[in-house]
Amino acid sequence: MNSTAETQKQKYLTNVLDFSVMSTETGSSTFEERMKERKRKLLELHKKRNEAGRLNHAEVVAEDKRAKEPKNAEMRKRKAEYLLEEEKRREICERSGKDFDREKLLTISADDAEANLKRKSKKMNQD
Repeated sequence: MNSTAETQKQKYLTNVLDFSVMSTETGSSTFEERMKERKRKLLELHKKRNEAGRLNHAEVVAEDKRAKEPKNAEMRKRKAEYLLEEEKRREICERSGKDFDREKLLTISADDAEANLKRKSKKMNQD
């Protein structure tokens, strides 16, 4: 629903709440109050249901978008973020006059470096 239709519907429902039946009986005022209270609760429930539907629709759209992406889309995104971060660190090192490759290697542990070296050597020696 668009916003104008929602505002018109809300105006209508608030007018319904304000509508009261003229009656000469003394007991009818409590009936009218109860009806106003019930209609107010109905309006609140209606608003909650509309909001829940809107949120559910947004989740469905997001899920559909994720389903249509390629399987490696998340990995591509992480790699792109890593490359951007690495480029920023490279620029910082250049400004300060440091060697980026050396600074990068200082952050890698010996075990990780050894594992990377083994992986690279396996790729290089494929027969």
